[in-house]
Amino acid sequence: MSAELARTSQVEIEKVTAIRNDKEDWVFYVKPAEGEAVTIMPDAADLHRFFNAVKDENFDDVRQEMGRKYYALAQQFPHLKQDFIMPKVENVDLSRISYATMFKSKFHEGKACVTCVYDDGKKLATEIDRGSKEWQRLLLVDDQKGYKIAVAAKLFENELNKGQEKNVVQAQDEPVKETEVVTVDDDQEEVEEEQQVARPSFHR
Repeated sequence: MSAELARTSQVEIEKVTAIRNDKEDWVFYVKPAEGEAVTIMPDAADLHRFFNAVKDENFDDVRQEMGRKYYALAQQFPHLKQDFIMPKVENVDLSRISYATMFKSKFHEGKACVTCVYDDGKKLATEIDRGSKEWQRLLLVDDQKGYKIAVAAKLFENELNKGQEKNVVQAQDEPVKETEVVTVDDDQEEVEEEQQVARPSFHR
C-alpha cells in the first residue's frame, strides 16, 4: 500500500468519523475535500487507537492519519469499499413510499421525527433518538431523498407489510414491537423538515 499511501498523502481529508453499520459494527467514514466519500471496515487496532485518541490533543493528527490510510486503501482495493450508510431494505417495496422526511422534534429533547406517505396518501410517523445510527447517517449521506425513504421502510416494515402476504394471518390489533408508530390523519398539516408543525400524537 506504500505507493498509494504516498500518492494520497497530499490529499486533504475533510471529515473522518466512526459510524455503526446495520450490524452495529463500527466503520470509518472518510470524506476527502474533493471526491466521493468512502465507508470502509477498519482494522481493530486502528479503531481502538482512534477511539483512545478522541480526548487527546493529537486527535486531529490521528484522525487525518486514519483518513489518509483508509482512503488510500479504498482507492487501491475498491472491493474494500462498502456502502454502510444506505439501509439495506429487503422486505418492503420502496416504490410504495412516495415521500419520507426526518427532522428534529420540536417537542421532545434529543428526539427526531420520521414520517412517510405510502400507498396513495396513507401516512405514518414515529420518533427516533438523535443519537441513533439512522440520524447520524443522515448528516453524512448524499442521497437524502433515497435515504429517508429507506429509513422509513425499515422503521415501518411491520406496518407496511400488514396484509401484503396472503398466507400470513396477522391479528389486526397486534402492536408494533420494534417501532411505535402512529397513523397521521389525512387532514393533519403536512410535515415539512425544519418547519413548525402541529404536534403529532405519538403512542406511548
